[in-house]
Amino acid sequence: MQTPFTFATGTRSALRPGGARARTSAGRGSPDVPRRAAGSRHGLSRLPTVLRAVVALVLVAVFSEEAAAQCTLPTPPGQMQPAQVTGVTVEPGVRSLSVSWSAVTGANRYVVQWKSGSEVYDSTREATIAVTASDPGTSHTIGGLTPGIGYTVQVFAGRRVNLGTQENPAWVTVCSSAPSDMIDPVTPDAPPLPPPLGQVTGVRVEPGVESLSVTWRAVVQAGGYRVQWKSDSVDYYSGNREAATTVTAGDPGTSYTIPGLTPGTTYTLRVIAIRDGRADGPPSDEATGTPLPPPLGQVTGVRAEPGVESLGVTWRAVDQAGGYKVQWKSGSEGYDSNREAVTTVTAGDPGTSYTIPGLTPGTTYTLRVIAIRDGRADGPPSDEATGTPLPPPLGQVTGVRAEPGVESLGVTWRAVDQAGGYKVQWKSGSEGYDSNREA
Repeated sequence: MQTPFTFATGTRSALRPGGARARTSAGRGSPDVPRRAAGSRHGLSRLPTVLRAVVALVLVAVFSEEAAAQCTLPTPPGQMQPAQVTGVTVEPGVRSLSVSWSAVTGANRYVVQWKSGSEVYDSTREATIAVTASDPGTSHTIGGLTPGIGYTVQVFAGRRVNLGTQENPAWVTVCSSAPSDMIDPVTPDAPPLPPPLGQVTGVRVEPGVESLSVTWRAVVQAGGYRVQWKSDSVDYYSGNREAATTVTAGDPGTSYTIPGLTPGTTYTLRVIAIRDGRADGPPSDEATGTPLPPPLGQVTGVRAEPGVESLGVTWRAVDQAGGYKVQWKSGSEGYDSNREAVTTVTAGDPGTSYTIPGLTPGTTYTLRVIAIRDGRADGPPSDEATGTPLPPPLGQVTGVRAEPGVESLGVTWRAVDQAGGYKVQWKSGSEGYDSNREA
């Protein structure tokens, strides 16, 4: 029985193009020099038979820890082992390692094994490469590796032989006595990131109560957007001034309302397209906006007093109002700027009254009042009130004459335009006019 026992070590490295370092193993002497095998006249054959068997079993166990699963152990009697594989070079690729080596005379297959960290070489991480007429089988690419982790690789040369007959074959694989020399770990490359996303455009800002509503145009392939804002000289990344939106099937994620802002403060903001696994897009052009303070209170106590072709409107003052907007309509009309007037609060005028002129007598009008102030949201409209303007008064009666009669007076006068009737009142002495002396 022959048992492999010769092992050697050694490493050297070579630079690959671009300055990256590839790992290359060095040989252990000329592959053409036959290795001394256990059991030869220069080896175990000189030991006693029992001791030779014990040593052979120990050497087989040691070699079995690293040997490829395809190798037949121990080496069958009379079979020459292929020389050790030399010239092993490992080049990193994307999630892979490309391994190449020098051909070994007499080998018709090679076994490549790899491991990382404290792992041991075993059959779960190995590949067999057959030698064919068109392929010397001296290279292999190991795929599915983890970027950032160093891997070591070893290669065995093997020869597949039939120890039986053509009718009763007994195939075995005779491997080199030791794997290729140890090399330093090589780390696979990470896959390159796809191009960054495009720039967000069309950013618009609408002021709200203590908030800003931001909208923008969608970016192709964006998975979401990052909205950032700042005020004065504060940096975008200082504090909690960032929020993200997510693109979904029902939501393009192209809007966001920034809450909790300080009214009257101008904010600068920008939007960035984002997506997992891709570089962020460049920030959008900056936009600005100023949040509004809370709205004013509702006007109450609205009253409408009819006047000649007019309505006199009064109401109670609202705290912090800078003025008031009076609106009116009639029939099925809606409120609009053509039927609207504004009063202003001053030091001497609370601005809580207004007379609406030019109205149609006999027509009922509905009106409301709204508190306003520059830089603040309008207050809600007041409850509605109604009023009907009066027509102009009739003309004065003239030409009144009284003709005495028996216990009576006959009274005549000139007609008044548009009069529907006349009221005659009389009195005597110091009496006053009243309904008891009226016709």
